[in-house]
Amino acid sequence: MAPPVIIQIAIELKSIWTEHGKARLNRLRDFNSFHGYAHSYSPDTVAAAYLVVNSATHFWSPLRPPNDITTHGRASKTARQLAQETVDKFRSIHLRNSSADVPGMEAIGVTVVEHDNLAINPNAAQYPTLRRPTAVAPIPPSLRIGDPLHYESMIQRICNAYTQRFP
Repeated sequence: MAPPVIIQIAIELKSIWTEHGKARLNRLRDFNSFHGYAHSYSPDTVAAAYLVVNSATHFWSPLRPPNDITTHGRASKTARQLAQETVDKFRSIHLRNSSADVPGMEAIGVTVVEHDNLAINPNAAQYPTLRRPTAVAPIPPSLRIGDPLHYESMIQRICNAYTQRFP
């Protein structure tokens, strides 16, 4: 076992399932730290990040008691609006176009899902009206093809940066 000789592509995977206000700031810091670390290893490393954001109205965490169901968007904003604000927050990460560019990521992708996790709740039968099948969220807050944060855009940017830096 030895450290890798070269890291050509590094991808950080994170998610935000609940407490969007606090979690999005933490993930933003995580991604900024990650690309800083990857590029300090080598400016040519292709640093990318992928984020999954939950926009379900209700969510049960297995870390909480079975009857403690989180409701997103209780105040003036819906769960989808919170998810949209979260996606927009990640637009602030600079996308680098070359290894000589200012610090940032080469690519970032965001997928918005609606996942309530109620199927595995020990008291799932108590929540038949809350439970929904897991699905990709509608547009918006999901991203259209061509959006710089869309999954396909992320993959294309990774491929472009890789072929440019490691011919």
